[in-house]
Formats: sequence, structure tokens, C-alpha cells
Amino acid sequence: RANSSRLAAVDYLVCLFSEVFVTTQGGNFPHFLIGHRRYLFNGHAKTIKPDKIKLVTLLQNTSTR
Repeated sequence: RANSSRLAAVDYLVCLFSEVFVTTQGGNFPHFLIGHRRYLFNGHAKTIKPDKIKLVTLLQNTSTR
């Protein structure tokens, strides 16, 4: 608990400077991060926002190779 702010800052920086950012949650963190990445990289940062319903269906299908 004492280091939660530090861990959040490290998480933010790692996501900010990664080649690709995949967001799987809603909320302020990914929205702010996506905007910051667009600003830093002139709109050319790779960001993937998967369709959660299709992703769950795909991952639950055990016959998919």
C-alpha cells in the first residue's frame, strides 16, 4: 500500500513509452494515457482497443488453435 503511487507511476511510464499499448479496461488511466501517447508521438502511437466481447468469445473457445 505504501508504494502504490510509485507502482502506478512506473506502470504509466512503461505504458507511455512502449511500442504498442493494449487497453483492456475503462477509466481515466487508459484514456489519459492514449491522449498523452498521441501528443508525444504526433498521433502515430500504436494503441489497440480490443472488442471485449469478441475477445472473451475467442479465448473461451478451446477448439481454436
